[in-house]
Amino acid sequence: MPVLSEPRLALTRYPKPETVAVLLARTAAVVAGGAFTSLGNQFLVVSDDRLPQPGTDPESAARDIHAGASWLTGIVPPRTRAETMRTAATAYFEHYGMQVNHYGMPDFLSGMTGLYEVRVHLAPDGTIVDARPGMAFMPQ
Repeated sequence: MPVLSEPRLALTRYPKPETVAVLLARTAAVVAGGAFTSLGNQFLVVSDDRLPQPGTDPESAARDIHAGASWLTGIVPPRTRAETMRTAATAYFEHYGMQVNHYGMPDFLSGMTGLYEVRVHLAPDGTIVDARPGMAFMPQ
């Protein structure tokens, strides 16, 4: 992924620069607490105080991770997919102060907040196939 601290990002080295731009815009919108949408080549962030803040609601966290994974899978080479997807899910959990558990690896990892956890289920090739909330340490 590009270094995000740069004032401008050079995306031409990526095979699908448009996809990377959309991924970065969507991620920025979610991290800022909004909802991402686009109209043509314009990226928009919609905010609504009635929406739960990202990372504070297990259902929202599961949706965010699953949606982000669907974008990320298409631009990550298969040889690094497993590591990249685990790192992305772990980074999301850590960003929102959730405790990360790797007890289910290689099948899943989880992020805990209070009595709830979000399990991120991984395919053998590392693709995130599901993310779902539930009570911590309970069968899902």
